[in-house]
Amino acid sequence: TVLISTIGYSQSSSQFMELATEKYNNGDYQGAIQDCSKAIILKPNNAELYYKRGIVYLTIGKNQQSAIEDFTKALQFLPKSSEIYWARGNAKKILNDLVGATIDLETAIKFDSKNFSAYRNLAEIKSLQGDYTSSVNYYDFYIENNATDDEIIIERGNVQTKRLRYKEALIDYNK
Repeated sequence: TVLISTIGYSQSSSQFMELATEKYNNGDYQGAIQDCSKAIILKPNNAELYYKRGIVYLTIGKNQQSAIEDFTKALQFLPKSSEIYWARGNAKKILNDLVGATIDLETAIKFDSKNFSAYRNLAEIKSLQGDYTSSVNYYDFYIENNATDDEIIIERGNVQTKRLRYKEALIDYNK
């Protein structure tokens, strides 16, 4: 018995991912999702494929639950991936699951202490939760270990203002 793929027997998983990347870079996110899905059918045990499709969902911002499902599936194959925990944490943050996002972002840092984007996201979450001291601590770490970014310094100044630390806020605003 010969099985004929409905996807097209001449295309491989990597070819579909090349097409998906091209479509993603050109803003055709639905096309990128379709090609990622075709690649996953051909290679269902590949963490990178689930991760990349999850990133597309994360980028378009309309289906964060699908992004979370893809990141969770990717973590089954790469359970110590800081990058995947970071991405899933972002999707959870968008869905306002701040506790779940915090757990994922802290796990991302556990596996890669130089995942500075996780520190920044944790700073934002802690501010949203009203834990301004922790927020400033995460911002401090991010700023100390990353190129200074005016936007981040202003965000830290805003948190300092919420803490009623006006002197520290002014220092940030004047940088």
